[in-house]
Amino acid sequence: MPTRVRTTEDFDKQVARLARKFPAVLDEVADFIARLQSDDVAQLPGRRIRRTGFTVYKERLPNRSARRGKRGGFRIYNWVRRRDYLVLVAICSKTEHEGFIESELGRMITDIE
Repeated sequence: MPTRVRTTEDFDKQVARLARKFPAVLDEVADFIARLQSDDVAQLPGRRIRRTGFTVYKERLPNRSARRGKRGGFRIYNWVRRRDYLVLVAICSKTEHEGFIESELGRMITDIE
């Protein structure tokens, strides 16, 4: 069954801000969403983030605009509402931001509900 993917308004703003400096983020996010929506996703992407109160995963995406791999690329956080439905909550560049702490992610998701 295909996965339904939704983005939040904050996520869209974060992508737009990153795209001004790193244009390749648009392609990376589009590829990530396409991969999630395909039928052949065997498991949820990324590493589970504990202590948020929700089922949140963090995936690393490469930053081709800065010629960096996944290690220096983007961090994308998704909240799994159901096995076939998830919400992209936040994205950041590793070079600009270390990432979101659990309490921030929990607050962001609480604001969505």
